[in-house]
Amino acid sequence: MVSAKRLVALAGVFAVAVWGQGARAQTCTPPTNWRPPLVYFCDDSPARASEVNANFRQVITWLEAKVGDAGQPTVLPAGTVTAAAILDGTITSAELAGGAVTGAHLADGGVTLRTIASPVTVYAINSHCADDGLLTTAPTCTYAAPSCGTCTVASAPFPRYRDCNDVCFTCNGMTVPPPPQVCTANNTVVGSLVR
Repeated sequence: MVSAKRLVALAGVFAVAVWGQGARAQTCTPPTNWRPPLVYFCDDSPARASEVNANFRQVITWLEAKVGDAGQPTVLPAGTVTAAAILDGTITSAELAGGAVTGAHLADGGVTLRTIASPVTVYAINSHCADDGLLTTAPTCTYAAPSCGTCTVASAPFPRYRDCNDVCFTCNGMTVPPPPQVCTANNTVVGSLVR
């Protein structure tokens, strides 16, 4: 038979143990990035199945809000994946598992202008800058304005030049010959190159 003193002592130890568990649970706080309504479980504390199941249901709800039914495979809509459908608008080689997209990664096995993120634009050089038939990747070129005759200043002839709008300077009032102007011209787009 257990004496009353022993029973009171055991009850005291039990009360201290229960109070200690409650005190420890009260000092446990979730991390700052914890998202309610998830239940946070402190280390070495029991978890109720209903709370664990509620946490799983909440995570599934958040997941399905982002990607659709968690029990089904994700299917992209038919058509093309565009920059607008990508979070930052670009896909770089660093974001690809193999670091590059090759013909083997494409459904039709080929790389075309439609499958390249930024093809190289090719321009025909403006006829002011070079002979016809030359190509460049620069959208503009520079040239020296051509001569359009001569003027005489202090009995010395000097060439006069066109301005960048193709207008010939007049000789009236000139005391020194003007240098030819350096002008910029737009090149003409002729297509794109596949890298």
